[in-house]
Amino acid sequence: MLEKSSFIWYNMTDADHGKGMSILDKYMDKTELAIAGISDADIIKYYTMPDGTAGLLVIKGILVFNMSAGEPYYDSLEQAAARAYISCPEAAADDYTREIMKKRTAAEISPVPLQYEGTEGTYVKSLPFEKDTAGTFQCMMEYYLRMIYEQLGLEAEAFSLLKGYRSKYTLSFRLNGERKTVPFSYSERGSCFEMVFGNIISPTDSIKLSVKYSFGEITVTSLVKCGRHMRIENVFDIIHKTERLRIFDEAEIVYDGRKELALSEETDNGDIEIISTGGRYEMIRLPFGNAYCCETENKTEIIVVQNDTGGQTVFLYHSGREYPANDKSVVTDSFNTVHEQYVSDGKKNICTHFLPADSFSRGIYKQKYENMYFYRSIGGK
Repeated sequence: MLEKSSFIWYNMTDADHGKGMSILDKYMDKTELAIAGISDADIIKYYTMPDGTAGLLVIKGILVFNMSAGEPYYDSLEQAAARAYISCPEAAADDYTREIMKKRTAAEISPVPLQYEGTEGTYVKSLPFEKDTAGTFQCMMEYYLRMIYEQLGLEAEAFSLLKGYRSKYTLSFRLNGERKTVPFSYSERGSCFEMVFGNIISPTDSIKLSVKYSFGEITVTSLVKCGRHMRIENVFDIIHKTERLRIFDEAEIVYDGRKELALSEETDNGDIEIISTGGRYEMIRLPFGNAYCCETENKTEIIVVQNDTGGQTVFLYHSGREYPANDKSVVTDSFNTVHEQYVSDGKKNICTHFLPADSFSRGIYKQKYENMYFYRSIGGK
């Protein structure tokens, strides 16, 4: 069994700036800088830890990187390992690693981008409006605000629709029977979304709610500052249908629980079939909405659906990745897209945003799809 190794940092000197390094590199995170500099390797090895988490070891000279899935730089290390494997495939330590590397470096364009072949895209997002996008998270906001206030001995209820524009909004509700309005900002970066609330109890209090979508997993983190520090960590494992919730009050864990995620009773959704190209799927119920897990023989597509107060589907997040059929815990990159559904002139439309791909992805993706927004009507109301 592999032990977790320590990082051996590359310490920059003034002489390094004569080797093409920018003066700005000195201010980059050391781990990020070191991983970005990996172009070849002596050893690349994937392994599985006792709890089932995937791990990756990359060694280049005296540099040792050993990380497990979920750590902040794990995705970057996987991308660097793929680059290194292209340069020196002999670095793969075993057949298990070699098979994963082959799939990563030979990722094909998914059928989903091909649906947009011949369609003109734009680098500028015109619709849906940002307020519509932020509004799709309202069910999630309400769910975690209720949870946080409950931990503080308060009751939040009767939420109203959010108000505002240009990343600045307000959300109103009743707190212990009295009307309460909290301001919040909204931002998004790729598959990561963040909402920062103020005036939680007093004007100096705050909550940062972060949501990250990745293959088969949704991670929600809440950081609370209100006279004391609280933290909520909620992880939804869609593939294995489990949820883990941990609540910290200062340094103490006040709740640590796991439970099974149930299947949704709803089994038919035309919008899902349009986006997933008709693959077989099952839907997993989340406490703040629905997650749809679409499966075929060697590909899983996760689609998270948020519902507004009227029950209408307004947001679809789709993540398509490939994995070896005999091990669903090993994930390889294919592409990421975000689908946003909105209504215009009485018709349903979908805005599809293709996110930046790994550097080793096929050139056609970067030329035709990467960072582009595509709009299409799916009809009906």
